[in-house]
Amino acid sequence: MAISWRDRVLGFAGLEGLKWFAGIFASPAGGPEDLTPEQVAAPGSRAVDILGERVAFIDEGSGDPPLLFIHGFGESTRTWDLVRPALAARHRTVALDLWGFGASARPAGIKPTAWVSQVEGLLDHLGLRAVVMVGHSLGGRVCLMCARDMPERVRGLVLVNSDWGQAGFGYTMVRLISYSNLLPLALSRLRGELGPMRRLITQVAGPKLEITDEQIAVLRDYLRVRGTSRTWQSLGRSQRWHDVHRLPATVQCPALVLWGAEDSIIPLAWGDRLARALPEAELVTIPGSGHFPQEDAPQAVVAPVAAFLRRLHSTPKEEPDGRDSAAD
Repeated sequence: MAISWRDRVLGFAGLEGLKWFAGIFASPAGGPEDLTPEQVAAPGSRAVDILGERVAFIDEGSGDPPLLFIHGFGESTRTWDLVRPALAARHRTVALDLWGFGASARPAGIKPTAWVSQVEGLLDHLGLRAVVMVGHSLGGRVCLMCARDMPERVRGLVLVNSDWGQAGFGYTMVRLISYSNLLPLALSRLRGELGPMRRLITQVAGPKLEITDEQIAVLRDYLRVRGTSRTWQSLGRSQRWHDVHRLPATVQCPALVLWGAEDSIIPLAWGDRLARALPEAELVTIPGSGHFPQEDAPQAVVAPVAAFLRRLHSTPKEEPDGRDSAAD
């Protein structure tokens, strides 16, 4: 599947993103960062300190293999609310808020590699030796990083409309903006009236995803958590396209690549290329879905994930010395 010049240059990770970013400054500035992470925690979430920083997470269900859900940029555990309960009927399901988002801490000077340490610390805290990781967008990138850096703890990957370094222009744009005052100014606008946030969500998610004012207000409140601008600037300055786009070549575990066919942020051609770049991967396309299939087509996500988990569970695990554990 060919990747068009439009997908490389004109999408939201390119010129369309610049157009939206410029347009946001027509909105009035909003309020300050005046909330704590505890004030924006999702119902049923818990928190623990990992490496001295708060990590918010949800832990439900039981059964093997356990699942770890990782959200995309600007999101939280709530993005999995329509998918996770169905899978929790047969599996232990854990969802976390990455540092910088949701109800987790806003560390100063953070780099993306810190998320791997966050995940590893949470797995240790929960007593989980190895999990299947399910990641959306930025969360998919974090899953790939974990599979590279701690492969013994990743039994498989489910990558949903995943970021994997597909838009070099976008990474450069984010870095440049993060070295200026434009990012905190833009976040100030997004912390104000709901209109700019609604336009952003509509452009990113597509018109099929129906989102209420209450849901938009939750996303806006994440930006009101103290330290968000500082943390996001640090993350933006740490973006390195040449590091990210090499991640698929480092993965050794089985993978399921799920892609909304109508994604305008990371078009389907990039999902096809990702599946071919991974050593053992299947691509499942979700017709009519955009960048958030876990929200606009949850059943179409649950079914292939459940089938993938059944295949993983039926495959004998190999012990470190090469012995088949099923033969013991």
